[in-house]
Amino acid sequence: MSYVEDLEMVRGDTTTWNFAVTQDGDPYNIGGASFWFTGKRTMDATTDDSVKVFQRTLGDGITITDALNGLGSIQMAASDTYNLETYKVDLYYDFQIKIGSEIFTLTRGKMVIWPDVTRRTT
Repeated sequence: MSYVEDLEMVRGDTTTWNFAVTQDGDPYNIGGASFWFTGKRTMDATTDDSVKVFQRTLGDGITITDALNGLGSIQMAASDTYNLETYKVDLYYDFQIKIGSEIFTLTRGKMVIWPDVTRRTT
């Protein structure tokens, strides 16, 4: 189920990525699953999630749009990256799912947070 995909976004923007969970090319029912989309500055496996830059979960940025067909979306809020440095920031992320007692990494990779030019929000 896992693959590597690098992502990009602009600092302080609201950004949405759609996802489709499949197994052997067929839609995978994700009803009742738990999800975590986590970004960190390092890929140190011993670092727990308390040092995350952001973490989205089901109902907090992750939405299931069609459980039977494995469809959903991840939305990053502007506040997730607004306070990052004003230069290009490189993070590592993964997107995990837990179904029953099994945990799968759906995707992982690097995430580039590009600086924004306009800082105004009102």
